[in-house]
Amino acid sequence: MSANGDQDPPVVQRIFWALTEGATATALLVAGGADSLSALQTASVVSGLPFTFVICVLCVALWRACAVSSGDMDPYEHDWKESFFEFCTTTEVSAILRWLKNIPLGPYISAKGAVLAWRQKPWMVWVYAVATYAMFALFIIFHVLEVVIDGSWAIAWLFYIIFVTLMAAFRVGVRMERGISGTPIEDWFGCLFIYPSSGAQIELEMGELEQLPKDIEAKA
Repeated sequence: MSANGDQDPPVVQRIFWALTEGATATALLVAGGADSLSALQTASVVSGLPFTFVICVLCVALWRACAVSSGDMDPYEHDWKESFFEFCTTTEVSAILRWLKNIPLGPYISAKGAVLAWRQKPWMVWVYAVATYAMFALFIIFHVLEVVIDGSWAIAWLFYIIFVTLMAAFRVGVRMERGISGTPIEDWFGCLFIYPSSGAQIELEMGELEQLPKDIEAKA
């Protein structure tokens, strides 16, 4: 990086980085022994974990760019009524309040949108919403239990993954019904990181969803 991608950087630059890295390792060994060096290695591995998710998002972005370039996807086709990051890029109070509302109500709003898109019975909203809220509640509960049960954090994250998968399924249903471009992978990662944004987008589509026929026969 410091050589701007040059595969054969200057000798002086190589010597500089060799001495700098060697001096850093020596200082760590002198100050804290082998344990401090192991801690640095562990920190390096942990800090690289977030880039795994970044790479996944980049892969989807690259696929979308290739699809647009080849003509398989229209970049100007129907899209969501607001950006996924609208809450942090706008000065409209209504958009910010809608996002904040979807922190507690996002699962219910998303479930309602999915039920309308799938043309299911109204009471199915509560089935989906209760199941989704239960997964999130268990995520919090098992994190708290980590105080008394070692390793319960792993079970907590399992419940969060299920929660995200349910939220993504609701989003996929609404997106496909409304003819909005996207992929299930994008939906899943969006809900993984910022699920209230998904709920806010679905909420804006609710007017059109409520005008859909109530069942398959009515649609036909």
